[in-house]
Amino acid sequence: MPQNRDRWNQASGSLGRPKSVGPIFQAKYIDLLRNSKHLTLKQIVDYCGGREREVADYIEAYEVMESSYRKQLTVMMNLIHKI
Repeated sequence: MPQNRDRWNQASGSLGRPKSVGPIFQAKYIDLLRNSKHLTLKQIVDYCGGREREVADYIEAYEVMESSYRKQLTVMMNLIHKI
């Protein structure tokens, strides 16, 4: 996972580096670690740095954003298919 760690380091403001990408990337990356790589919250914090509360907030915010986006996308696709 060294390549992934480099990507996180570039994205993470909590590590004191300039942000090359925004919080959406950070949240998506954390979600990937949590749900695709099946890391625990503690493992993510140990791996990426930061605080557990901050990482948990990223996970929750990404899930809310993703579900809202998916609902809107479904509505838009249904409207397009009716045309």
